[in-house]
Amino acid sequence: MVDVVVVGAGAAGIAAARMVLAAQRSVVVLEAMDRVGGRCFTDTSMPVPFDTGAQFFAQSQSLNTDMYPIANQFGVESFGAETVKRSFYDPDFPLIDADPSVFYASYAAINACLLEQGLEIANGGHDCPALQVLEKAGLADLPYRELVMQFLCTVVVGRPESEESALDLFNFAQFSPAPFLYPPRDSNYVPGGLGTYLATLADGLPIVLSAPVSCITHDGDGVTIHRAGGEPLRARAVVVTASTAAVHGIEFDPGLPPEYTQAFHDLPMGLAYKAMLGFHGCPFDGRLGTQAGTMNNVIPLVDGPTPAYSVNYFAEHYPDAGTHLVVTTEAAIAEQYEAMGPQAAARDILARLEDPFPGITGAWNGRVVASSWGMNPYTRGGMSSAKAGRAEARALLQTPVGGRLWFAGEALSARSHSLLNGAWATGIAAGAGAARASLRT
Repeated sequence: MVDVVVVGAGAAGIAAARMVLAAQRSVVVLEAMDRVGGRCFTDTSMPVPFDTGAQFFAQSQSLNTDMYPIANQFGVESFGAETVKRSFYDPDFPLIDADPSVFYASYAAINACLLEQGLEIANGGHDCPALQVLEKAGLADLPYRELVMQFLCTVVVGRPESEESALDLFNFAQFSPAPFLYPPRDSNYVPGGLGTYLATLADGLPIVLSAPVSCITHDGDGVTIHRAGGEPLRARAVVVTASTAAVHGIEFDPGLPPEYTQAFHDLPMGLAYKAMLGFHGCPFDGRLGTQAGTMNNVIPLVDGPTPAYSVNYFAEHYPDAGTHLVVTTEAAIAEQYEAMGPQAAARDILARLEDPFPGITGAWNGRVVASSWGMNPYTRGGMSSAKAGRAEARALLQTPVGGRLWFAGEALSARSHSLLNGAWATGIAAGAGAARASLRT
């Protein structure tokens, strides 16, 4: 019998396993996919490393999270997101820089409203969808409201503001400075790949790959984990780190208490889509203030959801690797692009960019890599959200079931959900709890 089994080798699973070993207890990690990292994975099939999921050391200063200091000790290179230049363009006048002052004014008003009303809800007020907060404040018709909420809400949870709890968004936002307002080094890019770094933290752990778990039986004497392609494992405790959607693919015997089942239901998965495209030459040079060899974030000023673009991606760090573009989008557009497939999605992306960057389609070298978190049966989404009135579901899932069964993952973190550091912190807590439980038997 092993002391603890950890289900999943993403950030939460790696952290949990390391905590169990630190407590000098035995552990086995079962990972459904053929690699470690979960939703933090660096694709190295292109000349420039590409994080298809999590890509930032986030909340590095505002919360002084564990992941960033550990990376510094390992000598992992990173640089502040605030150092990357931003350009805006108006699709009606695509060849010149657009004036973002109206967008920034709406951004400031909406951000202040969400924080003010979120604090009121946290102090006993009635929770509601984030969009309803804006409607009550008379801000729903501000210019660029949908674009503002894309950066304040949809990019965080992968779902529109009409479906996300205002309290849940506040719990995150009060500890996470909004985009365009980052303090220095709070959000940090990792040129070598955040997923590459996370994978190094799994080195030496007893991880079994391609071993999806189908059933977990838990009783007073321990737990039994049934897995594909192997004999059942008997353990004193188990930590389950599957996403709130993927966990439905695991049978629990006896079934989970109703409040846990409801909590998973109330934390649905949102979706982000990311793609990297390669080019002959540099179709961005000199347009909208971009320069060859310099990374630049380009944002269309539209009053609706839109992809955002990072041109000359990591060009300073990979000067001989050619020119690359990274595209990020969420919710409905993300679902559309996943369904289209990488090549068709790339052609749609290029068509959107022909006006600001004429000739970009012809400069594309045909290479593209893209995420597919929604279609992956072992993730079934990119990041968790919370339904209105159900933000407390994150905390509920931190309580073990029967002293044998723990859950962990970004979805359990109130202030760092959707982030690598949130997953890591909940894994540390669950691993410590499971290790202590194994000592009592």
